[in-house]
Amino acid sequence: MSELSSLTGQAFSDHLRAVVEAYCAEFPVQPAELQVLAEQMARGDMLDDRRTLPGHVTTSAFIVNAAFDAVLLIHHRKLGRWFQPGGHWEPAASFWRSAEREALEETGIGQVVLHPWHKGGDRPIDIDTHAIPAHPAKGEAAHFHHDIRFVFVADRFERLNGDAAEVSDVRWWPINELAEIAPRAYARLGLMR
Repeated sequence: MSELSSLTGQAFSDHLRAVVEAYCAEFPVQPAELQVLAEQMARGDMLDDRRTLPGHVTTSAFIVNAAFDAVLLIHHRKLGRWFQPGGHWEPAASFWRSAEREALEETGIGQVVLHPWHKGGDRPIDIDTHAIPAHPAKGEAAHFHHDIRFVFVADRFERLNGDAAEVSDVRWWPINELAEIAPRAYARLGLMR
C-alpha cells in the first residue's frame, strides 16, 4: 500500500487483520486479551468507524526521550487521568501515522520520530482492548477501544502546547510511570533499549 493512500473500508479491514495476526505471532497473547476485537473482525464490523459497537479502533503513542528515562503524557480532560496521547482512528496511510497525528495534536510537540524497532511500519508494541465508560451527554454507550500502540522518540526540551479541548496538561514523567498506566507496553519497552 502506498504511504500516501489512506486505509479505508476493506483495505482497512485487511490491513488490521494482517497487523493483528503478525502481532499475535510476535508476542504471547492470551485469547481473552483480544477476544472482542477478534469477534468483531470475524463478523466484519466496520472497526474504522467510531460509531461501531461494541468497539472500534484507536491508536496511541508512547513518546519517550532518547535516553529512555522519560515519557510524555497527557492529562485527559474528560477522563481526568494521565495517559499516552491517542485517539479514534481517522483515515491515514497506516496505524502508526494515525498515532503520530494524535501525538502531535494532543501534545503540541513539533516533531516525533517512530522508534526504529517498528521497522518503519505497522508493527505495534501493544494492542490493548479496554472498556470506555458511557458518556450520556454525548449519547455514547459504554464501549471498547481496540488501541494499536506505537513508540516515538522526541526531544524532551521541545516546547509543548496541548490541545486545550481534550487535554488539561502535558508533561514529561519518569518512564516508570507507564508501569501503572500501560503495564504490558511498559514491559515491552525493554525490547527497544
